Amino acid sequence: MKLTDATVRAASLPEGRRDVILFDDSLKGFGLRLQGASRRYLIQYRDALGNDRRFNIGSTHEVTAAQARETAAKLLAGIKLGKYPHIEREERRKEAERELDRANQTFGSLAQLYLERQARELRSNSLKAVVYAITKNWAPFNRVPVDQITRRMIAERLEQITRESGPVAANRARAKLAAFYTWAGKAGLIECGNPVTFTIKNKERPRQRALEDHELRAIWQHAGDDAYGKIVRILILCGQRRTEIGAMRWSEITVGEQGAVLTLPDVRSKTGQRHILPLTREVIDIIESMPRVGDHIFGGAKVGFDDFSRSKRLLDARIAEALGAPLADWHLHDLRRTVRTRMVERLRVPVNVAEAILNHSPPSIHKVYDVGIYVEQKREALEKWAAHLVAIVTADDRKVVPMRIKEVSA
Repeated sequence: MKLTDATVRAASLPEGRRDVILFDDSLKGFGLRLQGASRRYLIQYRDALGNDRRFNIGSTHEVTAAQARETAAKLLAGIKLGKYPHIEREERRKEAERELDRANQTFGSLAQLYLERQARELRSNSLKAVVYAITKNWAPFNRVPVDQITRRMIAERLEQITRESGPVAANRARAKLAAFYTWAGKAGLIECGNPVTFTIKNKERPRQRALEDHELRAIWQHAGDDAYGKIVRILILCGQRRTEIGAMRWSEITVGEQGAVLTLPDVRSKTGQRHILPLTREVIDIIESMPRVGDHIFGGAKVGFDDFSRSKRLLDARIAEALGAPLADWHLHDLRRTVRTRMVERLRVPVNVAEAILNHSPPSIHKVYDVGIYVEQKREALEKWAAHLVAIVTADDRKVVPMRIKEVSA
């Protein structure tokens, strides 16, 4: 059947059908869709991935059969040249939204400018936190003109974030939004001031959780032998930040006369300064068990390991199944606190050496006068901690043997 004004008027739905497409015999892909009382011309084609696509041309009340055929012929010819109408339509829609955003100075349009600026100034991990806060936490404001966002709107959104993600997450989102408004004001892009001012900041209690020996043993024994499990064991052995170990590179490890060291460049260190960490034999054994594919030891080629949340849930489930009850609320970051606490309390490691191992920023006075990086002291402390840890993870819960530990020199 050739689609003409006459044949279209005569077309009807088969009995029992509410949706049917009648294709034109003379122009492949050109059709008429009968859907209830609706009658629309369309084309059907396959995109670059081989998926079937349909593109509406218009209803029979808007265009004649001849006009629809002419449009269909042009679109189908363009498809053969790689011009897909659904992609062009989406690009036109996005451009229209961008024009509207630019005209209205929406939060989303200014946020894009802000993130582009931050990408040039921040390190990777810091940038991720800003991007997440702006594009996820504050996404409901994207289409709102920035000068129409009120303190009440922000307060209500902060309360929602608190309920869904907790007070700390809400505080972080609040800080990132405040920084955005400060930037926008200084850049002369807004005149409305900073509506984040005087919104409520939740009280935070710093975590004090240091894991007990039996908890360390459970985590170590059930960590698993995949990339995440090996990362967890390295965190227990040396107390580093999870992102620093998860994104560790082969090229950051060197071996000298005194042993292996991991050297984090300033762009990967939270303190913004190069961090040198001696690696014990136990850590090296774990690293060498990983296949060498790219430069990243764990995870993907670009960012390293990033599946922490799901992997932590699986580890918690394994521990709960093995122990008959879940381990009391614990975070990977608690491992840092545990390593530092046990080194100082049990192994008599000087505080400054323990802090240097964890790559904590020293007080400002020490930044000027205490420039030592304690490489050998850190190595000695980490080796003693590794020996102590081996005793913990291999011990019988019913038999605890006190250990005499030689004090580590400062």
